Amino acid sequence: MPTDLFWIIAIGFSLFYGLFCENIWIDSFSNRPRRIHQIWFNFVGSVIGWSCLFVLWQAKQGGFISYDHFLNDFSPNDFIFVVISVLGITGLLPYLLFSISRAVDALVKLLGKLVS
Repeated sequence: MPTDLFWIIAIGFSLFYGLFCENIWIDSFSNRPRRIHQIWFNFVGSVIGWSCLFVLWQAKQGGFISYDHFLNDFSPNDFIFVVISVLGITGLLPYLLFSISRAVDALVKLLGKLVS
């Protein structure tokens, strides 16, 4: 796949997740700044996913999907890039990042209650 075509697909789907995140994930946004934030958040998450896929593709000269690669040349770094790619491309990376931030907040509150 030519690099230009890859980025056309990547930007196209990133725009899709950014612009239609409200219809995909949430019924409606309460105000315009929140809507703009969600569009940006989902667009960036998708671009990150596509960028990780591109890095894998470039590193393996387009052969990262081959059976031999997965048997002989699949590193822990490749696994991390695959996970981030899948989460980003499917629109779940922003949700995961948001969930992690909420979990950290809850943990800090719990630790604060235990200390006091």
